[in-house]
Amino acid sequence: MAKIIANSTVEKTFTVAGVSNLNGVYKLRVANSTGRVKVLHANGHTDIRLIELPSAMTKLQAADYLVGLQYNEELIKHNDPLATYFEDVDAQQAFADFYAKAKVLAPTVTTVATTAEDVDFEAAAELLEAELAVA
Repeated sequence: MAKIIANSTVEKTFTVAGVSNLNGVYKLRVANSTGRVKVLHANGHTDIRLIELPSAMTKLQAADYLVGLQYNEELIKHNDPLATYFEDVDAQQAFADFYAKAKVLAPTVTTVATTAEDVDFEAAAELLEAELAVA
């Protein structure tokens, strides 16, 4: 009798993510319940930092979300401690290790000028004039 083998292209999603330390090694952790903290603790994990995600995400999406927290302008503006929750070296190494193992590039964060003092209006005007001269 032949077995039917199905290949599902649906990626598993999670509602909780963070990092934990097991024997000196920090790793990205994902789960579907904050009850996972108890399981990690019972298995010897320390420095367990899990948060609820805004929506169900794949492991890669969760990693991207956690990395992006430290660049979230709303969190920074309101001095929300979540903005600095994963910016330490250990958490960043856990994310870097995850990206390397998953063989994907870590997200690139680009900052842009946000105030008039940050903008070089003279250079922008020269660039605009040069572009208009070409057209």
